[in-house]
Amino acid sequence: MAEILFHPLSTYARRVHMALLEKGLASRFEMVVVDMPAREHRRAPFTDLNPYGRVPVLRVLDGGPALPPSCEGLAYFLFEGCGT
Repeated sequence: MAEILFHPLSTYARRVHMALLEKGLASRFEMVVVDMPAREHRRAPFTDLNPYGRVPVLRVLDGGPALPPSCEGLAYFLFEGCGT
């Protein structure tokens, strides 16, 4: 299982979510909202996953990598990580 740390107003996060829905993979991920107005994305533990403080971050819960950039995260999960 994996988590997607996101904010609903982020167009990048929406792009990732829409791609997962289109591929039928959304049920494999837990969507976790990052409180950006409270600047949660600029403090640890979020900055430990993404030093740039950007969303979305795709985090594999079983010891896998955290993937901050949306394009690289999409490529990993859609073409390698999910085996589809």
